[in-house]
Amino acid sequence: MKKLFGEINLTWKKLIIFSMLAGVYTALMAIIPALKYTSFNTITTTFEVWIFFGILIIMNSKSNKDAALKCFVFFLISQPLIYLLQVPFSYQGWNLFGYYKYWFIWTILCLPMGYIGYYMKKDKWWGYLILLPMILMVADEYSRYLSSFMFSYPKYLLISLFCAVTMIIYPLYIFKNKKIKTVGVIISSVLIIVMTILCFIDHPVYSTDVLSNGKENKFDNTYKAYLTDSKYGEVKIIYEQSIETYMVHADFKKEGKTNMIIESPNGDKVEYTIEIKKDTYKINKNNKKEKSDNMNKISVIINNNNYILNLENNETVKEFIKVLPKEFNMKELNGNEKYIYLDSSLPTNSYNPKQINKGDVMLFGDNCLVIFYKSFNTSYSYTKIGHIDNMPSLDNTNINIKFELYNNKLSY
Repeated sequence: MKKLFGEINLTWKKLIIFSMLAGVYTALMAIIPALKYTSFNTITTTFEVWIFFGILIIMNSKSNKDAALKCFVFFLISQPLIYLLQVPFSYQGWNLFGYYKYWFIWTILCLPMGYIGYYMKKDKWWGYLILLPMILMVADEYSRYLSSFMFSYPKYLLISLFCAVTMIIYPLYIFKNKKIKTVGVIISSVLIIVMTILCFIDHPVYSTDVLSNGKENKFDNTYKAYLTDSKYGEVKIIYEQSIETYMVHADFKKEGKTNMIIESPNGDKVEYTIEIKKDTYKINKNNKKEKSDNMNKISVIINNNNYILNLENNETVKEFIKVLPKEFNMKELNGNEKYIYLDSSLPTNSYNPKQINKGDVMLFGDNCLVIFYKSFNTSYSYTKIGHIDNMPSLDNTNINIKFELYNNKLSY
């Protein structure tokens, strides 16, 4: 370990090979479907591994200028290579490079960061102050991935451990001064302990409404709702005043598959299967006939891939499906949604859902159709149209999205 932090003869040839290997490895982690939502895939989106690479380059450089140039060249080679290798496998094609502009900014910033970072080798207290922001960034990622690990066990275990370990080894191997080492390890240890305690106190919860009272699902406040396995969280029937209807609200605490029961006052039970992900879910009524499975759904075609929109039972949906099939050029907004203003107004029954979930399809006002591709809290009111199963992540550009009837039939 000590050799990694200052005893490698990092020639330009070795740096270029290192850059290319890092780029190829990261692209593979992004391309292989089985690695999505795992510790191995995190290198494609967050900084903790790249901070590790940057520190290794700085510690094995010979001067401030050498550190700055080598950090810059490392990112200048590795980052475009990652996107280039992904293009043939991505539904976005060359549009994938739209994300590169953010990494290019970081690449430019590598020049001053590498130059300043070299002063860590001076083994002074102010050298630790240079390291501290990177420790804090890794601590933030540790907290996020530990939370994801708790919700999606055992996913994200390796990356959580990686963050914790690197927070300890940075001060331990960068500095020779025993006092700086000791203080650095203590600060990192305290951060790890505090973040861990906070994650256990504030256990990650995915809150969402999973079912509404209607033609297909009949219930009110005299009914009981519960999960057959309580380790996945809890569900309850609530009355949503703003839309004057009953809904089943869920607070999920664990990823996986379980059953939900809605029980009437006379003991009759209806069972649903719920498949829970970190920011989305699937719910199906058990013992449905095949015909029912094909009803009350819309096919949504995004980037030539077909997704299912499970519809709500309301007047808005009944009017909306009358204009289908239809392809919309939907505009980007806020890095989390696509929207289009319809040619005519639809009936509304808006309410504030408090939380938008990835895959929600809403009507804002009476003619603005919105598809959300990220989850977030909201103070706005919407009329819910439905929820898209397995909603893909999208980039921040306008996009053509087609809506058409599922198997050419609906129950409305």
